[in-house]
Amino acid sequence: MSPQRAVMLVGRGSPSIQHGAAIAGLVAWAIEWIEIPHPMHVVRISIEFLRPAPIGPLEIRTEVERAGRKAHMASVCLLSEGIEIVRARALRMRSTSFDFPADMTEAALELPGPEQAHEDPDVRANANPFLSGVSMRFVEEFVRRPGSGAVWLRPDRPLVLNSQTSPLMCAAVAADFTSGPSAVLDFKLWSYVNSDLSIFLTRPPVDDWILLNAETWLGDRGTAIAASRLADARG
Repeated sequence: MSPQRAVMLVGRGSPSIQHGAAIAGLVAWAIEWIEIPHPMHVVRISIEFLRPAPIGPLEIRTEVERAGRKAHMASVCLLSEGIEIVRARALRMRSTSFDFPADMTEAALELPGPEQAHEDPDVRANANPFLSGVSMRFVEEFVRRPGSGAVWLRPDRPLVLNSQTSPLMCAAVAADFTSGPSAVLDFKLWSYVNSDLSIFLTRPPVDDWILLNAETWLGDRGTAIAASRLADARG
């Protein structure tokens, strides 16, 4: 699951502000650069968007909070001109092989893969420029009707110069889109700000196409929660 909390606003986003998916991918990149003492994999990333991230240089600060044999906790902070704009934490757990029955650990992919899904050119029209570098293939209509939806996403351009975009970064980028395909309000009349993003992983992602099977719950006080089940080619 990848829960998000959102504050609903009327209006359009600013073109001078970074897309949240780019920030999530950058956080994942920073996490993967933190040295770990034992073979481990990321099981949780939590990101708090404290302030809008401007399009410009960002400083990255990382700190290891706990370096145990079974668990590893680290924090990532992004700053703009000395002001903290994003605060994140990552939990890694020791990677160990167990002889579990295959049907217990490998849930089958319930929806068609990206090669069977379709693009929607209307989504890119009047959209954030960041979307021009992300492939989106929809399993279910999401612009034509409100409610739950499913979409495969893949970053097509490097998020960090001279650095390969890892499957973990792809999962972080995709997770930030959760509130999009599951929108319950008309994008022409409403917009929103994501205040935080939490990603939970039972295993490392294996490729760059990530599926969101998303749903949104709207409250009556201007806030909402969006959550999605994540999948890749393996399930």
